[in-house]
Amino acid sequence: MCTLAVETVPSIAGRPSYGALGTSHDRRKVLLHDLPSAAASVQVMWHKAIHRRREEACEALTFSEVHDLAAQRAKLNIRAIAWAVALLRSYDIAVSALAEMLGVA
Repeated sequence: MCTLAVETVPSIAGRPSYGALGTSHDRRKVLLHDLPSAAASVQVMWHKAIHRRREEACEALTFSEVHDLAAQRAKLNIRAIAWAVALLRSYDIAVSALAEMLGVA
């Protein structure tokens, strides 16, 4: 198994549901499964940014970074989902076999 650590550059961000500004406060580790490489499972350890509000009008004290890498609370990243769906459509492959290849079995 291979694990790759990634993080975005600290920045000012807006809360998705409200638009209030926030600054980088902390990071949370989120484990995502990616495409297998050379018959080995690949994991992406995303150091997801936690932002603290800058505006008093915002009711939430903190909010999490949102990125195209993965949906909220996802175990697979977007590439792994697209790959798995393509295999299911094109080949007669069991879901359990896909789960094992992705390391989520």
